[in-house]
Amino acid sequence: MKTVATALRILEQFADGAGQRSVSEIAEYCQLPPSQVSRILSTFGRAGWLDQDARTRKYSVGLPAYVVGSRFVQFHPLTKHAIPILRGIVDRSGFNTTLSILDHLKPLYLLGIAGPVPVELSSAFGSYFPFHATAAGKVLAAFAPHEVRERMLQETTLERITSRSITNRGQLQNELEQVFRRGYATSDGERVPGIGALAVPVITRSGQVTAAIGNVFPTKMVSVDEREYHVEILKSGARSLIERIEGPLYPHRR
Repeated sequence: MKTVATALRILEQFADGAGQRSVSEIAEYCQLPPSQVSRILSTFGRAGWLDQDARTRKYSVGLPAYVVGSRFVQFHPLTKHAIPILRGIVDRSGFNTTLSILDHLKPLYLLGIAGPVPVELSSAFGSYFPFHATAAGKVLAAFAPHEVRERMLQETTLERITSRSITNRGQLQNELEQVFRRGYATSDGERVPGIGALAVPVITRSGQVTAAIGNVFPTKMVSVDEREYHVEILKSGARSLIERIEGPLYPHRR
């Protein structure tokens, strides 16, 4: 079981969006002997779960890993029901729409539908992203249980990604309190210059936040006065998603 756990830990290193990883990079990060890492990577390679570049000798995710991962999107209730709702939000807003969740303390882009307005995202879907510089991340932190939010504030490195990124913990805490009070979060060039975002929580009937729905756009295309219009579109989508997952609040009886 220890060997299996080590192999899974090595495989997880390909979830950071880096693309290709070398034996030495993984060995250094995992604090493991390069020979052990090489053997495990070779085993994954022979099974097809990882592909090795013949020129660089680096590894990347293989087709079987994609096939298994895609089953989550197809069959998990959250993603299965979210796809048509995200499409509907794109149709109404015209912007890229995303579904994000909190994986332990790390926000994860779970799913996304591209809109007609091209926007270059910093992370591909299926990648983790910094919570302090994104609207979806702020929503997930603001509506998380108190102890989770405090751990995110204390244990996350608040990197200055752009000149607009919030790097002061006190300022970020105040921002999260505002997000919680108004029910949505904004981001204005905090991760990518010139790119804005809005996000709202998807809250179950028991009061737990299960995800965040957001959209991304060039900041010049959405004025401050237009935010509420787009927020209402997102909130409508969030309510519809919970209805699809949990059923109508007052089901009809025969």
